Amino acid sequence: MLINQTNRIIKIILATLFITIILYPQSRTVKILTINVWSGLDYRGTFSFGEYENDETRDKRFDVLVKQIKQYDPDIIFTQESNPVNKFASKLADELDYDEIHQVCNAGIKFGPVGIPTNFKEGLVILARKNLQLEEHNVEKLTGSIGIYGDLLTIHFDESHFYLAGKIKVNDIPIYLINAHLGAEPPYDSVGVQKRKNEVESILNYITELNQHPVILGGDFNAAPESEEIKNISRSELLFDTYSKNYSKKTFTWDPLQNSNIIFSANHFDACGEKLSDEEIKSADYDNTPRRIDYIFVNHKFSADDVLYTDIVLNSPFDSIYASDH
Repeated sequence: MLINQTNRIIKIILATLFITIILYPQSRTVKILTINVWSGLDYRGTFSFGEYENDETRDKRFDVLVKQIKQYDPDIIFTQESNPVNKFASKLADELDYDEIHQVCNAGIKFGPVGIPTNFKEGLVILARKNLQLEEHNVEKLTGSIGIYGDLLTIHFDESHFYLAGKIKVNDIPIYLINAHLGAEPPYDSVGVQKRKNEVESILNYITELNQHPVILGGDFNAAPESEEIKNISRSELLFDTYSKNYSKKTFTWDPLQNSNIIFSANHFDACGEKLSDEEIKSADYDNTPRRIDYIFVNHKFSADDVLYTDIVLNSPFDSIYASDH
């Protein structure tokens, strides 16, 4: 049971993952979508990163994102790789008339919008309908060295990963939302895999603290279901992978055979045409492998019977434009 013997049903549409919670007796429906919105950057350079698309294409892609989000009409949205995160969060919230919370995760050196890399201020966003009373509950840096990560000032010198936690109220019931983006190292990179395991452990420790409350964890985990990182989540017995209720024929959220934006990640050259290093090429080749890397988990306050179904959405183009890469 969720709380106070309230029955509920979760309908989950997944990656881009999308979940719907119907709470009885009030019959309140809450839908949740998670999507990595893709920065369109190659992450190479000092003063700026290479860009795979011009401003016009990026604006069109944002418009497609908004149109497709409105089609599914979610109440709650998790985004990863939002860039620049403060402007992206504000713009998307205005377009949808939602509240938002966000966290800068990777930006280099920034004083407000000014600094280097000039085109990079990436982070996590949670958006929710205004009547859900979204508020920030916690932020934790999972990996990365000491730094400052904020809208007004950011100073750090290596890649960092965070989770962002918010709280909403549905029929006066508090529900905790956790948006996470884990490291993207390929599975043959033992150091990267261990880093992801540590990131997962930190998230599970936080969820343990919320044990008496409904919790929904979603995001881009950069790990396939058979990976040890994801298996550790199942072994914890804290969370249930909602994808197990997927009755569609769609399997992958990262699908290079379908999504044309993935060609940039799988290319042997960066956005400026410079050839990648041998190690980078090996990683790019791995990105030709279809897999599921986006997840929505719920804790023990929900049961498997509460999940009606899971599906993969926003995986089709609009006017030949994909909203993201997964």
